[in-house]
Amino acid sequence: MKVLAIVPSVYDTSPGQRFRIEQWEPWLNHLGVEIDYHPFESDELQRFFTVPGKWPVRLR
Repeated sequence: MKVLAIVPSVYDTSPGQRFRIEQWEPWLNHLGVEIDYHPFESDELQRFFTVPGKWPVRLR
């Protein structure tokens, strides 16, 4: 079975997402469930928010 997970953040970057969804993935894979993650934020946006020293640019 395939499951579409529409999540807020890129895979393995959000603690809440890891706690609620990603930690169950190995167990679900064992049961035959394949999870396909589709985040709202892009890789570029995630990098922009996590680069140190860029907070003045983000405040505009």
